[in-house]
Amino acid sequence: MSPIVTQADALQVMADFLSQAVPAVDEPAGFTFAGSDIPSGTTPAMKVYCRHIGGVGEGRTHDRPRVDVLVWADGTVRTQATALRMARILHGRARAALRTRDVASPVLLPDPANPAKRLALFTLELLTKGVQS
Repeated sequence: MSPIVTQADALQVMADFLSQAVPAVDEPAGFTFAGSDIPSGTTPAMKVYCRHIGGVGEGRTHDRPRVDVLVWADGTVRTQATALRMARILHGRARAALRTRDVASPVLLPDPANPAKRLALFTLELLTKGVQS
């Protein structure tokens, strides 16, 4: 019987990274990392969230999970550009610090709760290695 391999939790990997990276950004200032529980029906202000959106297995020992990073400002046109700038900074820092591949570069998208407002989003595919359990 083959040993069981447990994959790393991609959401936790990204959350750990963002919890350190967001406060380290001096400009634009005022953003906080808020985890992965995005409140439904609301537009968060000056928050960064992440969510696991799937991925593919890479053999028995490796995995390629995909994670979205979402950045909200306060919804005004001026701060929508600020949210995009913050997303670009985090995107670059994540690419430098983690083993990732681009799925979607930072882009502004309509906010699901209020289509008149925009949020910045990027998607990364992490390369993780499981451990034998």
